[in-house]
Amino acid sequence: GSHLPDVPIPDDEAAAESYVRMRRVHMRDGTPYCLIDLALETAIYRQCPSRFKKYPVLSVMHELPNLRIASARQQLTIRAADMGEAKHLLIEPGSPVADVRRSITNARGTVIYAAVVLYPSRTVRLDMNLLTT
Repeated sequence: GSHLPDVPIPDDEAAAESYVRMRRVHMRDGTPYCLIDLALETAIYRQCPSRFKKYPVLSVMHELPNLRIASARQQLTIRAADMGEAKHLLIEPGSPVADVRRSITNARGTVIYAAVVLYPSRTVRLDMNLLTT
């Protein structure tokens, strides 16, 4: 499979043959609120490249009629932003960021989407119900 040094594929999941890489900064009211480094399976990207370039990748994937998703995982770690990340997010180097790693697999267990999304700590709030019914 392909190796993506910046977008890690979980050890227990299989990589696709090839990916299209995209790096984006999402803005809200003129302020960056997240930095995304993602890999989308090439075959999926080719279904509607212009939409994938223009709109959030997950929302475009959601519109695809024949896409079957078997699993979607997310892991969140709090860490310090490096120089480049801080520059993109307009924060001080060493500022806390939430490092969110997402992977989505298809029915065959192949990772079709993998991303590292960085959020400045000011934009992150976890809200969990600790009592399950």
